[in-house]
Amino acid sequence: MIKYDYALKTDYDGRIDTYRPDLIPNELPNLVYIEGPNSVGKSTLLHILALSFYGTKNRRIKPALQEKMDNLMNSEHHNISFKIAITDGNNQIELTAEKPDFKTKDIIVRDKNGERLIADTFAKKYNLIYDIPEDPTKRLVELTNEIKDIQLRFEQKIGSLRSRCVDVIRDIKSAKDPMRIKNVKKEKDDLEKAQKETDAKVKKLGEMLKSAKLYMALKFYMKYKKDRDEIKDTVKEIEKSHKENRKIKMQANKEYVALSKQLDDIKENIKTLYCNVTPMLKDYFGRDRQEKNSLLLWNDLIIEEEFRNPDIKQVLKIEGSHFRHLLDELLEEVSKEGDANKAKVFKELIAVLESHVKLNIVIPGTELTISMFIEILRKESENYDAIVSRIENIKHAISMLSDIIEKRELVVNEIIPKLKKAIKKTDTSEKTEDDTEEYREQQIRNRCFAYEEKMKYYEAECLKLNIPEKEIPEMYSSIVLGRAVKELEGISEENLKDRIYNLETTIRTEKNNLSKATGALDFINDELSKLEKRQPHPYHSHLKYLESTLLQIQTMEMNIKNYDGYIIQLISKKIDKENINTGSDVKEKKKYFTHVFNYLGKRVGVIRHINTEYNVVMIDLLNNLIVTKEGITIRLLDMGTGQNQAAFLNALLNVNDGRKIIALFDEVAMMDERSLQPIRDRFRQLCEAGKLLVGIIVQKAENVKVASIN
Repeated sequence: MIKYDYALKTDYDGRIDTYRPDLIPNELPNLVYIEGPNSVGKSTLLHILALSFYGTKNRRIKPALQEKMDNLMNSEHHNISFKIAITDGNNQIELTAEKPDFKTKDIIVRDKNGERLIADTFAKKYNLIYDIPEDPTKRLVELTNEIKDIQLRFEQKIGSLRSRCVDVIRDIKSAKDPMRIKNVKKEKDDLEKAQKETDAKVKKLGEMLKSAKLYMALKFYMKYKKDRDEIKDTVKEIEKSHKENRKIKMQANKEYVALSKQLDDIKENIKTLYCNVTPMLKDYFGRDRQEKNSLLLWNDLIIEEEFRNPDIKQVLKIEGSHFRHLLDELLEEVSKEGDANKAKVFKELIAVLESHVKLNIVIPGTELTISMFIEILRKESENYDAIVSRIENIKHAISMLSDIIEKRELVVNEIIPKLKKAIKKTDTSEKTEDDTEEYREQQIRNRCFAYEEKMKYYEAECLKLNIPEKEIPEMYSSIVLGRAVKELEGISEENLKDRIYNLETTIRTEKNNLSKATGALDFINDELSKLEKRQPHPYHSHLKYLESTLLQIQTMEMNIKNYDGYIIQLISKKIDKENINTGSDVKEKKKYFTHVFNYLGKRVGVIRHINTEYNVVMIDLLNNLIVTKEGITIRLLDMGTGQNQAAFLNALLNVNDGRKIIALFDEVAMMDERSLQPIRDRFRQLCEAGKLLVGIIVQKAENVKVASIN
């Protein structure tokens, strides 16, 4: 039974009237059909029933009906109180709803145990359906909104499940994992083993490098010493002979003597510059294979020959300019380094502050005097002495090359032409020196100089290995002649240099690897310590299953998101039978819509068309067709209004979500007895199955009539 009572106060411009139900009985069957004229309270009763069971919070109810319910509660000219009790088939109280006075806005809903039900709890147990089946053909499409809502609920549940699954997997992975600990320990053992092997390799390579450097320094120091000693006396005799000859010749003419002296001074200056800059060029470019030919030309040039045939012999000019250009590029590259810029800044700061060092000024923010700050800057700048020294050496080398080129041009373009004129004026019978002899003598001098430079270089290398010059012969006899390093015998000087360079490169690489391994080992030890301190997780044995399940959940979530897009396209009519075949997901889209249309067919169940009942299999909203089990296809537009209303209401009732239904259908005026009969039958079926608590059908008529549907 439905027992109800209400009082509705209405303010008509200051005149307040109170309405109570007097034409419709206060006790009604759970399944009831009500008809009557306007203003007898049919719709008001449905509004109050829906309002009492949170109809204003049910978004499936049409906005127009929600507005009617809200008007009873919240308008300025209406005040309402009501009391409702609904019993089940055994006449036991199932639900009560009460708004005890006009002032309160609270509606109190209780279940059969007297427990209060809030809106969310009520919605989980009961399905309130309140509808006016107007324009039923279009309203069939609205059933897809339910699909959208169902998908949304599933999407939320799947999302919650995914989040929970992710949390559990994360907790398992962050808990104590014996297998993970075992793998980390193995990784640690492998890394320690590799570290030891690398360390041993670095030590072995270091010993090989030291042996190679020692062997090379001893062998080639003694070689170049021997070569130099063999020609040293010859060089002295040649120099003595030339000095005497030049003295005799220069006495012949003062101008000749003056020019010759100037020429000799410049030549000697060039030779000095050449001797000083040559080792620097070898240091900078000796390992660059592209500059090998240029260095050979420079190393073997004969300065006298350069001046004797300046148009043909131009090594000083061409190669000197070439190396100066390379040094300019090297200087620019080194100067761009961060340390170079820092060194420059320190130098400039010190220079500026030194001009004011006598002023007893404290630098703001530092509490330091200028002299104290200068001392700090000087100590800091010492960190950059190496780069400063390198830059200064490069600049010095550039300066020496520039001087060589400048003095060569002076000799070639000014002094030699003047000297030739002076010789012509000189009346002398002495013969000039033979060019071939002079060329040979210059080559001897150049070789002697080169040998001495090589000796100096290898003497310095021996000192780096803690071997002073006096111990070199003894060490040479022991290591080189004693064949202590047999694998290096017979290797040329250049190949030995390459071997040393490759060893140094390999050692640097292995040390870098060793440093990385040490860092990785520290990280692994830290991780292992953390892993061993953790507590084991009770679900650890299910990790693989959970990860597999998570992939399935993520796939489901992705599919649901796609389905959301499909259903929205269908509701908003952005998809039709023409464009359904477009896109990369045509197959999946068609499959989805087939399921949707089958679902709509199942919801509607049975329809009456003309004079026959049909079992609906599918409602195709793209082609506006109803496909029946009997093999008949009916166009939606061919359905009568009453038949469409019956189909729509039947669809509303055909839900199976475990909740009891409270069905309120108003204004079914377009439905005749034949159209209403399937709804009545459905009411009875649902009630007998315990799925329908209340079923009310309201229809307009000339007289009031209340009839039980049972």
